[in-house]
Amino acid sequence: MFLAQLFNSRSVRKRNPQVNAALSPEIDALIATRAKALGITKSKFVALVVERWRRSGAKAVSEADEALLGRSSAKKAQKS
Repeated sequence: MFLAQLFNSRSVRKRNPQVNAALSPEIDALIATRAKALGITKSKFVALVVERWRRSGAKAVSEADEALLGRSSAKKAQKS
């Protein structure tokens, strides 16, 4: 019985990777409002936003990101 409880405890389970990000107070307030309305945590709301971004193609978020994506695509084409 003790071992079953031990292996079912949260401390033993693998945790999802996490990131820490600094946000403006305005964005934090928006996330907090939306998360509260959905009955979820701010972290869960942000995870849903990032997952939706990934499912929609994970498009570049800046010019530097676009340049990296362009180089990555060019390298893949050369290897084919």
